Amino acid sequence: MASSEQPPATAGSGGPDGGSLAGGGETFGDRSLSQGLSVLVGLGLCVTMLGLGCAVELGQLGQQLRRPVGLLLALLGQFVAMPLLAFLLALIFALDEVAAVAVLLCGCCPGGNLSNLMSVLVDGDMNLSIIMTASSTLLALFLMPLCLWIYSRYWINTAVVQLLPLGAVSLTLGSTLLPIGLGVLIRYRHPRAADLLVKISLWSLLVTLVVLFILTGTMLGPD
Repeated sequence: MASSEQPPATAGSGGPDGGSLAGGGETFGDRSLSQGLSVLVGLGLCVTMLGLGCAVELGQLGQQLRRPVGLLLALLGQFVAMPLLAFLLALIFALDEVAAVAVLLCGCCPGGNLSNLMSVLVDGDMNLSIIMTASSTLLALFLMPLCLWIYSRYWINTAVVQLLPLGAVSLTLGSTLLPIGLGVLIRYRHPRAADLLVKISLWSLLVTLVVLFILTGTMLGPD
Protein backbone atom coordinates (compact mmCIF):
# COMPACT_ATOMS: atom_id res chain seq x y z
CA MET A 1 0.00 0.00 0.00
CA ALA A 2 1.35 3.39 -0.98
CA SER A 3 2.17 5.69 1.87
CA SER A 4 0.25 8.94 2.17
CA GLU A 5 3.11 10.72 3.88
CA GLN A 6 4.85 13.48 1.99
CA PRO A 7 8.65 13.28 1.62
CA PRO A 8 10.56 15.74 3.79
CA ALA A 9 11.63 18.97 2.18
CA THR A 10 15.25 19.04 1.16
CA ALA A 11 17.57 21.37 3.01
CA GLY A 12 17.93 24.73 1.39
CA SER A 13 14.78 24.46 -0.73
CA GLY A 14 12.96 27.71 -1.17
CA GLY A 15 9.33 28.67 -1.19
CA PRO A 16 7.21 29.36 -4.24
CA ASP A 17 9.17 32.51 -4.95
CA GLY A 18 12.53 30.75 -4.56
CA GLY A 19 13.73 33.46 -2.20
CA SER A 20 13.85 31.82 1.23
CA LEU A 21 16.50 29.52 2.65
CA ALA A 22 16.11 26.68 5.12
CA GLY A 23 17.22 27.18 8.69
CA GLY A 24 16.27 30.85 8.84
CA GLY A 25 18.79 31.96 6.22
CA GLU A 26 18.79 35.37 4.66
CA THR A 27 16.38 35.80 1.75
CA PHE A 28 17.30 37.26 -1.60
CA GLY A 29 15.14 40.30 -0.85
CA ASP A 30 16.97 40.93 2.42
CA ARG A 31 20.34 40.78 0.66
CA SER A 32 19.18 43.17 -2.04
CA LEU A 33 17.82 45.60 0.54
CA SER A 34 21.04 45.43 2.55
CA GLN A 35 23.13 46.12 -0.55
CA GLY A 36 20.81 48.98 -1.47
CA LEU A 37 21.26 50.49 1.98
CA SER A 38 25.04 50.26 1.65
CA VAL A 39 24.98 52.02 -1.73
CA LEU A 40 22.61 54.69 -0.42
CA VAL A 41 24.71 55.40 2.66
CA GLY A 42 27.90 55.49 0.56
CA LEU A 43 26.48 57.97 -1.94
CA GLY A 44 24.95 60.13 0.77
CA LEU A 45 28.25 60.16 2.65
CA CYS A 46 30.23 61.20 -0.45
CA VAL A 47 27.84 64.07 -1.21
CA THR A 48 27.92 65.17 2.43
CA MET A 49 31.73 65.09 2.58
CA LEU A 50 31.87 67.10 -0.64
CA GLY A 51 29.61 69.72 0.94
CA LEU A 52 31.73 69.79 4.09
CA GLY A 53 34.81 70.47 1.98
CA CYS A 54 32.96 73.35 0.33
CA ALA A 55 32.49 74.91 3.79
CA VAL A 56 36.26 75.10 4.39
CA GLU A 57 38.22 78.29 3.77
CA LEU A 58 41.86 77.79 2.78
CA GLY A 59 42.96 80.94 4.62
CA GLN A 60 41.34 79.86 7.88
CA LEU A 61 42.73 76.37 7.38
CA GLY A 62 46.24 77.83 7.36
CA GLN A 63 45.53 79.77 10.56
CA GLN A 64 44.53 76.55 12.31
CA LEU A 65 47.79 74.92 11.25
CA ARG A 66 49.88 77.88 12.46
CA ARG A 67 48.16 77.76 15.88
CA PRO A 68 47.71 74.01 16.47
CA VAL A 69 46.62 74.21 20.12
CA GLY A 70 43.14 72.86 19.39
CA LEU A 71 44.55 70.12 17.19
CA LEU A 72 47.07 68.99 19.82
CA LEU A 73 44.39 68.90 22.53
CA ALA A 74 42.16 66.84 20.26
CA LEU A 75 44.94 64.35 19.50
CA LEU A 76 45.78 63.99 23.20
CA GLY A 77 42.15 63.30 23.93
CA GLN A 78 41.89 60.82 21.04
CA PHE A 79 45.02 58.74 21.58
CA VAL A 80 45.77 59.25 25.30
CA ALA A 81 42.60 59.97 27.27
CA MET A 82 40.14 57.76 25.36
CA PRO A 83 42.24 54.54 25.27
CA LEU A 84 43.09 54.98 28.95
CA LEU A 85 39.42 55.51 29.83
CA ALA A 86 38.42 52.42 27.84
CA PHE A 87 41.08 50.37 29.64
CA LEU A 88 39.91 51.56 33.06
CA LEU A 89 36.26 50.84 32.24
CA ALA A 90 37.15 47.31 31.12
CA LEU A 91 38.96 46.76 34.45
CA ILE A 92 36.22 48.30 36.59
CA PHE A 93 33.48 46.15 35.04
CA ALA A 94 35.72 43.03 34.98
CA LEU A 95 35.07 42.32 31.29
CA ASP A 96 36.26 39.13 29.68
CA GLU A 97 38.99 39.32 27.05
CA VAL A 98 36.64 39.54 24.05
CA ALA A 99 34.48 42.30 25.54
CA ALA A 100 37.52 44.15 26.89
CA VAL A 101 39.27 44.22 23.51
CA ALA A 102 36.03 45.39 21.89
CA VAL A 103 35.83 48.30 24.35
CA LEU A 104 39.50 49.11 23.76
CA LEU A 105 38.90 49.09 20.01
CA CYS A 106 36.10 51.65 20.39
CA GLY A 107 38.34 53.80 22.59
CA CYS A 108 41.25 53.76 20.16
CA CYS A 109 39.34 54.38 16.91
CA PRO A 110 39.50 57.90 15.40
CA GLY A 111 36.33 59.96 15.26
CA GLY A 112 35.80 59.72 11.52
CA ASN A 113 33.11 61.40 9.45
CA LEU A 114 30.46 61.64 12.16
CA SER A 115 32.34 64.40 13.98
CA ASN A 116 32.33 66.48 10.78
CA LEU A 117 28.60 65.99 10.37
CA MET A 118 27.94 67.06 13.94
CA SER A 119 30.14 70.12 13.46
CA VAL A 120 28.26 71.33 10.41
CA LEU A 121 24.87 70.67 12.03
CA VAL A 122 25.73 72.82 15.08
CA ASP A 123 27.54 75.47 12.97
CA GLY A 124 30.93 74.60 14.47
CA ASP A 125 34.44 75.35 13.25
CA MET A 126 34.62 73.23 10.11
CA ASN A 127 38.26 74.10 9.46
CA LEU A 128 39.33 72.70 12.83
CA SER A 129 37.03 69.71 12.43
CA ILE A 130 38.46 68.78 9.03
CA ILE A 131 42.06 69.09 10.25
CA MET A 132 41.29 67.00 13.32
CA THR A 133 39.63 64.26 11.25
CA ALA A 134 42.44 64.09 8.70
CA SER A 135 45.19 64.16 11.35
CA SER A 136 43.59 61.59 13.65
CA THR A 137 42.87 59.22 10.76
CA LEU A 138 46.44 59.43 9.45
CA LEU A 139 47.97 58.99 12.91
CA ALA A 140 45.59 56.10 13.59
CA LEU A 141 47.58 54.00 11.12
CA PHE A 142 50.35 53.90 13.74
CA LEU A 143 48.91 55.03 17.08
CA MET A 144 45.75 52.91 17.02
CA PRO A 145 47.57 49.53 16.87
CA LEU A 146 50.15 50.84 19.36
CA CYS A 147 47.44 51.79 21.89
CA LEU A 148 45.67 48.47 21.35
CA TRP A 149 48.92 46.57 21.87
CA ILE A 150 49.78 48.46 25.06
CA TYR A 151 46.40 48.13 26.76
CA SER A 152 45.25 44.73 25.47
CA ARG A 153 48.31 42.94 26.88
CA TYR A 154 46.44 42.66 30.18
CA TRP A 155 44.10 40.18 28.46
CA ILE A 156 45.88 38.89 25.34
CA ASN A 157 49.42 38.82 23.97
CA THR A 158 49.27 39.77 20.28
CA ALA A 159 52.04 41.12 18.08
CA VAL A 160 51.50 44.77 17.27
CA VAL A 161 51.82 44.15 13.53
CA GLN A 162 48.71 41.93 13.64
CA LEU A 163 46.69 44.87 14.97
CA LEU A 164 47.40 47.18 12.02
CA PRO A 165 43.96 48.15 10.58
CA LEU A 166 45.44 49.23 7.25
CA GLY A 167 42.42 48.32 5.13
CA ALA A 168 39.72 49.91 7.28
CA VAL A 169 41.67 53.07 8.07
CA SER A 170 42.75 53.52 4.44
CA LEU A 171 39.14 53.19 3.29
CA THR A 172 38.00 55.77 5.84
CA LEU A 173 40.84 58.07 4.87
CA GLY A 174 40.01 57.85 1.18
CA SER A 175 36.25 58.30 1.62
CA THR A 176 36.90 61.35 3.82
CA LEU A 177 39.82 63.21 2.28
CA LEU A 178 39.06 62.79 -1.43
CA PRO A 179 35.58 64.39 -1.46
CA ILE A 180 36.62 66.98 1.13
CA GLY A 181 39.67 67.93 -0.94
CA LEU A 182 37.47 68.30 -4.02
CA GLY A 183 35.11 70.50 -2.02
CA VAL A 184 37.97 72.72 -0.86
CA LEU A 185 39.06 73.13 -4.48
CA ILE A 186 35.52 74.06 -5.52
CA ARG A 187 35.34 76.64 -2.70
CA TYR A 188 38.64 78.14 -3.85
CA ARG A 189 37.68 78.46 -7.53
CA HIS A 190 33.86 78.72 -7.48
CA PRO A 191 32.59 80.17 -4.18
CA ARG A 192 28.98 80.51 -5.32
CA ALA A 193 28.84 76.88 -6.48
CA ALA A 194 30.38 75.88 -3.13
CA ASP A 195 27.59 77.65 -1.22
CA LEU A 196 25.01 75.72 -3.25
CA LEU A 197 26.78 72.41 -2.65
CA VAL A 198 26.80 73.01 1.11
CA LYS A 199 23.00 73.33 1.07
CA ILE A 200 22.65 70.28 -1.17
CA SER A 201 24.86 68.24 1.16
CA LEU A 202 22.73 69.10 4.18
CA TRP A 203 19.56 68.05 2.37
CA SER A 204 21.32 64.90 1.19
CA LEU A 205 22.25 64.06 4.76
CA LEU A 206 18.68 64.60 5.93
CA VAL A 207 17.17 62.49 3.14
CA THR A 208 19.71 59.71 3.68
CA LEU A 209 18.95 59.56 7.41
CA VAL A 210 15.18 59.50 6.84
CA VAL A 211 15.34 56.80 4.16
CA LEU A 212 17.79 54.77 6.24
CA PHE A 213 15.48 54.99 9.25
CA ILE A 214 12.45 53.88 7.23
CA LEU A 215 14.20 50.99 5.48
CA THR A 216 15.85 49.80 8.69
CA GLY A 217 12.45 49.79 10.39
CA THR A 218 11.08 47.78 7.50
CA MET A 219 13.86 45.20 7.79
CA LEU A 220 13.47 44.87 11.56
CA GLY A 221 9.68 44.87 11.52
CA PRO A 222 7.48 41.75 11.83
CA ASP A 223 7.27 39.40 8.84
